[in-house]
Amino acid sequence: MVICISKENQPAFDHPLLMYHKIQEAPTEIPRVIGTNKKSEWPTSEAHVSTAKCPQDKVPIQNMTALSHRAKPERGNNNTSVIPKHEHAVALARGIPKVYGTKAVINIWEPVVEDKKIEMSISQIWITSGDFDTNDLNSIEVGWQVDPIVYKDNKPRLFVYWTSDAYRTTGGYNLRKPGFIQTSSEIVLGGSISPVSSFGGSQFEITILVWKMVDDTNTLQPIEVKRYYSDGPYYSTKKLHTDEWGTHFFFGGPGLSLYFIYFSFSFFIII
Repeated sequence: MVICISKENQPAFDHPLLMYHKIQEAPTEIPRVIGTNKKSEWPTSEAHVSTAKCPQDKVPIQNMTALSHRAKPERGNNNTSVIPKHEHAVALARGIPKVYGTKAVINIWEPVVEDKKIEMSISQIWITSGDFDTNDLNSIEVGWQVDPIVYKDNKPRLFVYWTSDAYRTTGGYNLRKPGFIQTSSEIVLGGSISPVSSFGGSQFEITILVWKMVDDTNTLQPIEVKRYYSDGPYYSTKKLHTDEWGTHFFFGGPGLSLYFIYFSFSFFIII
């Protein structure tokens, strides 16, 4: 269930650092792409994200009472003896002094989530700084997830997530906790994505572009989420940044189906 609420009444403004925040409706600059690389063996089509028709001064938000909550599982180590029941595969971009954004084309699937009480599956991009070891990891995450615990179904859904302290005390999905500000009156964060890809058949994807504007607004913007912003305390450009593209699984035991994940990426670096 989706409801329309006033832009000024979003949960983001419950955060003390955003109480007097001025909503910026459009970006002040467009990133300059200096390199792209996309490889795919199959023709692909763009998938569609759920939309709503809210008035221009309102934004769509999922009814919180109809959703459940999940604690964010830790990440950063694919050794399952260290993090049991958690598997992930990532592609990293390292060695760049400062990264202000990234772009990815992500294939859409509807993977089997066998144990609906604990399992989830995610394909996403991260923009991170800081470190797990020092508990100052900053992370902005965008992609799709299948999570029956949160959404009570097996559909791939658009999500955004943030944390500023390595998932310890801060962080939240979509508009469910203070942090992100949405300006689009159409895009539904947490909305389902369709159609989905099939093995040996049609392939569907979404394109996600996230960047931090280098000005005094200190704003991070995912373009494909229709002008959706986060503010200063959740992301730092003063440290080494890493772009991560990857697929992330949290599982309760051996599944019945084996899925091969095919990555098809576009990327950019802003200078």
